[in-house]
Amino acid sequence: GATLDALSSAFDAPDARFASSTYEAGDAVGRVVEVDADAGSVAGSVATRGGAAAPPPPLDGADSKDDAASAEGPDGRGDAAPSDGGRQRGKEFGDRELCPDRQLFVGVLSSIIMPDALIRPGQLGAFHDFIAKYLLAGAVRAPPDLTHAIIFRMCGLAGQTKTDGGSRGRARRTGGNHKPAANVLPPPLSREGRAAQSAILDLLKAIPSNSYDRDEILPVVERAGLFRAALVLHKARGGFSVPSRAEQVRHFVRAIECYLDDEEDNFRKEVFPYVRAECSHAMVTSGGATTKDEDDHGWNQTDDHDDNGDGENLKSALWRKLPGLIELDAIATVQLVAELFVSEFDTILRSLAQNEKRQFEFLRTIISGNLTDADPMTGQVMNTALRIDHHQLYLNLMAKFTPEAVYH
Repeated sequence: GATLDALSSAFDAPDARFASSTYEAGDAVGRVVEVDADAGSVAGSVATRGGAAAPPPPLDGADSKDDAASAEGPDGRGDAAPSDGGRQRGKEFGDRELCPDRQLFVGVLSSIIMPDALIRPGQLGAFHDFIAKYLLAGAVRAPPDLTHAIIFRMCGLAGQTKTDGGSRGRARRTGGNHKPAANVLPPPLSREGRAAQSAILDLLKAIPSNSYDRDEILPVVERAGLFRAALVLHKARGGFSVPSRAEQVRHFVRAIECYLDDEEDNFRKEVFPYVRAECSHAMVTSGGATTKDEDDHGWNQTDDHDDNGDGENLKSALWRKLPGLIELDAIATVQLVAELFVSEFDTILRSLAQNEKRQFEFLRTIISGNLTDADPMTGQVMNTALRIDHHQLYLNLMAKFTPEAVYH
């Protein structure tokens, strides 16, 4: 604790000037490794396979031996005048030399703390908090294993993680048969949970995507019930390996679920512009697929290697989530269908057959006039799509769910 406090005081000193970092974090040997991005040399925070730390490269590009000789002076007592590089750095900041790169301090400390199984959890937590502070400030970088540990600690501080595999978000999940679970929202986040989620969101904005493995941290973030943080990870496009079609569908579905599981109605309804944007993007990148050629494009194409055996495409995945969207806002859902899928009205009704209550609400939104009152143009489009058999289906469902309305 005292060491970290001292480093924080030094790092936060208002008159301190630090050398700019030119290092990228990696994890080549299981410990913290800092690699010079320009020259490919290894910085002083590297823990080699033999356990010894390599010396840092010169900050000003001078030969390390020459720097050492200049520092010691002719008699080896260390009282020589500063080197030319030191004078130049001093001139830049009012005759004060630059302090060494903060990344070097962090790297050396990491190589000591991270591999040590004897470090107490409290001390390790303090170290993670220390690194997180300077990651957020953009002052240092961390390898993926350290970044993961920091995010896992934040999830633990949320007070929501369960060891039995449960989570705040299980209430809305669907099983392999695609039957909806109980329509119960997860409990609201605690104060600690809100703080943890905010911290993770800030951290994800501050660090590059190659600082962590999305697939490794997502399950932990989701189990903690931090749906907005999980949503950012599911929606992220760049910086990761190109996902398979099945993975694209999985992230799309889970992003929808993260919206639906949120505790604020206004935020939950942001799912509609998200779905609209994703579907529009998919249709554009598929080359404007038509009924004739759509099977050649990702928008409608299934993935034969889907681990879940669903062989699902983006469109069918969305239709599977329609009951939840109808429950959230029936009018907005029908508007979405009218904009993107009006030509597939019958297919959508069939997809809702497994949840007759939502199927009834979908038809009632159109036939009752609620849609026309809210959006006359869309109401006209959807009423034009209705046939006699659709009205008959609506009456049958009305008799089942609101029998008193049949005779009015």
